[in-house]
Amino acid sequence: MSTETKKFSAEEIAKHNSMEDLWLVIAGKVYDVTKFAAEHPGGPELLSDHAGSVDEEVTEDYENAEHSTLAQKQLEEYFIGELEN
Repeated sequence: MSTETKKFSAEEIAKHNSMEDLWLVIAGKVYDVTKFAAEHPGGPELLSDHAGSVDEEVTEDYENAEHSTLAQKQLEEYFIGELEN
């Protein structure tokens, strides 16, 4: 049984732009990192600065931070869908 990946519009993602409701888009994938933000090793501000944005800068910042394999696997726990084309 295949499960279809949920698609989110930029408008929907933009609504999730606070520490209480924080979504990130990285390489077209949407993550709800609300529960993780306070634990982020670089501080929650790094995440909140990009909350609700579909700008490529988010992906660039994520890739430039050279996250560990463990951090990359942990991010997948928060995957909720993809950016609608």
